[in-house]
Amino acid sequence: METIFRFGSPPKPSTPGSAYVRRLYLDNSLMATAPVASDSPLEYRADAGLVIRVMYNTASDEMSQLQIKLTKLHRLPPGWDGYSAPAPSERAITTAESLLSALLREDFAPRRISPSSVGGIGITHKRESRKVYVEIYNSGEVYALFSDGVSEPDIKQIEPGYQSFNQLITLMKAYLNA
Repeated sequence: METIFRFGSPPKPSTPGSAYVRRLYLDNSLMATAPVASDSPLEYRADAGLVIRVMYNTASDEMSQLQIKLTKLHRLPPGWDGYSAPAPSERAITTAESLLSALLREDFAPRRISPSSVGGIGITHKRESRKVYVEIYNSGEVYALFSDGVSEPDIKQIEPGYQSFNQLITLMKAYLNA
């Protein structure tokens, strides 16, 4: 049996062929990047029961690399750390993408993105002895730890969202540049 999945047109790129499929999941296991050459709807044919999700992206190469990293984190199996760490959830991945997008808009790419042993994703910025570690839990909660290695760390809960992420970035820059 054959199933056809139809997807709407990708966003119109400023230059033909400059939009890219960010992730193509086949049961959340296959990732592919391919140019989108047309504004017409895309069709993917697959066997019955196969779920395909397509997300379009016109982001920078830097963001594309970060999204590839997030995709790899999302594919981690439970117990990826050799113990019982949960894999990052779809909610954690989506929240991390939002934060990373805000960071790149501010030209403030993180030093490191890694899975969290308690379930979620950690994003690290560091300058000399100062560090800001943002942890995005699988539940969607976001916390930022500000540490200089000497004084007591400051932990802030951040409400996920555009405005609060921009406020967080302002705090991070001020702290790391102090």
